[in-house]
Amino acid sequence: TATTGEGDVVDIEIPVDALVFKYCNQDMLRYEPRPAFPAVPANQPEGSEWMEAADFAWVYGWTAVFVIGFVAAIFLRVMLTSVYQFFWGSHVPRKEHIMDMPFSDVKDIVGYIPMTRIPGQLYPTILCDITNIDDELLGWDDPNDPSKNSHNVLYDMPEHVLRKSD
Repeated sequence: TATTGEGDVVDIEIPVDALVFKYCNQDMLRYEPRPAFPAVPANQPEGSEWMEAADFAWVYGWTAVFVIGFVAAIFLRVMLTSVYQFFWGSHVPRKEHIMDMPFSDVKDIVGYIPMTRIPGQLYPTILCDITNIDDELLGWDDPNDPSKNSHNVLYDMPEHVLRKSD
């Protein structure tokens, strides 16, 4: 017996020679009593087999295991490297501007003006007061700013500018 959508009860007869269809549950991670992983024919529930051992289904199952393992290994390596560098990493100075000879041993240099290069800037940034210093010691010239004040960090501080104008 069955009930229709309108609430009527009807009798249903199923012939003995009728075709029987069974639901095929392919969600192997929700199998009971335990998930079936990897998705290979040997891990199907008994009586509900939908893969045949002769198929290449086992290739897909073990490929999934390999891919998941590979991604997990890369993730683990990145995480462990990050943790290691955070706690035990060391500072390695860049050596591109280091010379073999100390500054005081160079006979041709008569002065030192501290400057630094900032990426994107055409000229170096001067890190000291160069008011009474010869421009020859800089080694460069800006035709748009002969005083080089726009390249000096001291003129970024208003107190210094006010003190110099007194």
